[in-house]
Amino acid sequence: LEVDSNHPKAIHCKIVCLIQLNEFEEALKYLENQNEETRKKFELEQAYCLYRLNNVEESLKCLDGKDVSDDLGANELKAQALYRMENFEDCYSSYFDLIKNSNDDYEDERMVNLAAVIVGLKNINSNIKYDLANISNSTYEVIYNKACALVATKHYAKAIAKLQDAETVCKKFLEDDGATEEEIESELAIIRAQIAYCNQRMNKTDQALKTYNEILKQKLSDPALIAIISNNIVAIHRDQNLFDSKKKIRMALSENAESKMSSNQKLNIHYNYCLFMLNTNQFDSCRKHLPIFRSKFPNNEADAVLIEAYLQIKEKNQSQAIDTLKTYCLSCKNDSMIDLEVALFLAELLLKERDLDGCAKVLENLGEFRLSKLAITSILIQIYEKTMKIKEAEKLFDDCIDWHEKHKSQKAMLISLYNEAAKFYLNQNKPQASVKYLEKIVKLQGKNPKIISMLINAYSLFDVQKAK
Repeated sequence: LEVDSNHPKAIHCKIVCLIQLNEFEEALKYLENQNEETRKKFELEQAYCLYRLNNVEESLKCLDGKDVSDDLGANELKAQALYRMENFEDCYSSYFDLIKNSNDDYEDERMVNLAAVIVGLKNINSNIKYDLANISNSTYEVIYNKACALVATKHYAKAIAKLQDAETVCKKFLEDDGATEEEIESELAIIRAQIAYCNQRMNKTDQALKTYNEILKQKLSDPALIAIISNNIVAIHRDQNLFDSKKKIRMALSENAESKMSSNQKLNIHYNYCLFMLNTNQFDSCRKHLPIFRSKFPNNEADAVLIEAYLQIKEKNQSQAIDTLKTYCLSCKNDSMIDLEVALFLAELLLKERDLDGCAKVLENLGEFRLSKLAITSILIQIYEKTMKIKEAEKLFDDCIDWHEKHKSQKAMLISLYNEAAKFYLNQNKPQASVKYLEKIVKLQGKNPKIISMLINAYSLFDVQKAK
C-alpha cells in the first residue's frame, strides 16, 4: 500500500485483516477514506462491520443498495441482519432461498438458523403454520430451537423433554470434540436456563430457582443470558429476598446485554424493573426510569401509562391516576387501539369512585371486547340496571348473544348467556323475549326440568294455552 495506495487486492487484504482483529471501527474509517469506486467494491465488508458494531439497520441499508442475488455471503449476512431486526417473515424467505440455492458444507448451520426464525415467528403468533417437523434433528441447536417453538406455544412439559434431548446431544458432541468441562458447562447453560424457565411457567419455582442460581455460579461470558436469568429470579422472588432482587434487577439492566436480546426480552426486563421499584416503594427510581422506558419502547405507551398510574395510586393520588388513564384512552384514534388492561384499570378506579356513567362509557368504547368478554358484558349490564338504562341493557344482551352465535362459541357459554338473558327479560316483565331464549336452551340441551319450569312460567304470563 505504501507503493500503491489504490491497489485493490492490498486494500481488500487490509480490510480483512482489520476484521479478523475485530477492529471494525478502524475498518470502516479506512473504507470511508477510499474513493467512491473503491468503496462500492467492498460494500459487503462495510455491511459486515456495521453489523458487528450492532448498527444492524445501516448494515441492511448497505446490503439493500447492492445486487446480492448471486452473492452467497451477502445473502447470508442479510438473513442474519433481518433476524436481528426481528423481520422474521423476510428472514424466513432469505434462509429458504439460501438453502435451496446453495450446495456447500453449511446446510446444517442454515437449518439451525431457519429453525430459530420459525421460533421467532411463533413467538409473535403461536398459531402460525410454519412447520419444524421437516427439519432434521441433525444438531443439538436444531433440537433446542424445536424445544423453543414448544415454549412459544406454551407446551412446557413437551419442551422440557425436547430440551433434555438437546442437552444430551450437546454434551456428547462437545465431549467427542474434545471440549473442556468449562466449555461444555458454558454451552449447556442456555439449554438449562430454558428448562428452568419452563419449570417457572409451570409454577415449579423452587426447581427453577435452583437451576438459575447454579447457572449464575458459572463464569458465564454471555451478558444477555445473565440478564434474562437475573430478571426471571426477580420475577420469582416478587416481594421476597429484596436485597438479592435489587442486585439481580441491576444485573438484568446491563447495557452490554441489550444488543443480544430480543425486543420482547428487553421490554420485559425494563417493565419488571419499574414494577420492582413500585413494589419496594422506591417511587423516585420508578419515576426516573419512566422516560427511559418510553424512549426505548415508544410502541408500548400503554405499558408506560399503566406504570405511571400504578405509581400515582401508590402515592395516594387516585384522581391523578384516573386522569392519566383517561388521557391515554382519549389519545387512541379508535376503539381497536385502546389497550384492554388500561381500560379495565380505569373502569375499576371509576367504580371505586362510584362514577357508574363514567365506567360505562369506558367499557362501551371497548368495541368487540364488550361482547366477547362476558365479564365486561356482565359489569355493563349491572351498571345499566342500576342506572335504569334498560333499553341499553336489552340491546347489549341481544348484541352479545348475536356475536357469540355468529362466532360459534362453546355450547356451555351460549346456554349460560341464554339463561341470563331469559332471567333478565322475565325480571323486566317481557316474557316473550324470555321465552325466545329459554327455547334456545331447550333446543341445545333438551328438556331440563328447571328450564321447562321457567318456560311454563314465562308462557303463562302471555299465552296460557302454550303454558298448559
